[in-house]
Amino acid sequence: LSPADGVGIAKSIIASLQTDKPVYIRLTGGANHPIVYQNDIDYEIGKFNELIKGEGISIIATGTMVYNSLKAAELLKQKGIFVSVYDAHTIKPLDEEMVKKCAEKDRLIVTVEEHNVFGGLGSCVAECIVKHKNATTHLALGVDDVFLHPGDYNFMLKQAGLLPEQIAESILIANSTL
Repeated sequence: LSPADGVGIAKSIIASLQTDKPVYIRLTGGANHPIVYQNDIDYEIGKFNELIKGEGISIIATGTMVYNSLKAAELLKQKGIFVSVYDAHTIKPLDEEMVKKCAEKDRLIVTVEEHNVFGGLGSCVAECIVKHKNATTHLALGVDDVFLHPGDYNFMLKQAGLLPEQIAESILIANSTL
């Protein structure tokens, strides 16, 4: 489980106590991370939360990248591009039903995670797209399989291209090639 903010953390703890399956809760970012949820939310292990409904492009983000993806969506909206944004608070089990729906309706699925691009959310979504034989394009944004220079959290995100402006720019470039 990879919660987006404090509400997500509380919900993931409650959900972990209510399941009889093993659970790992991944907390990242640091103290005082920006708020994603202003109110109570529905939280079910294995089900994404749709935060913005858009057209043609879906951003599936996890953990602290949910906030950055929402900010990227605002930047894209200013350019006339309206994306859907999903909080993938559960990576395993993946919400395959939602990924399949996105792959059927969208020309581009973007996964955003502050994790290695191999073996995380992006890999799970790619496997799901292939499993269901969808032809949508997938852009996996995350940490490349390299050692980044040490620094504070935002410096590390910038190196990985995970600040809102960088996410929006990557989506603009990918969208222009479709």
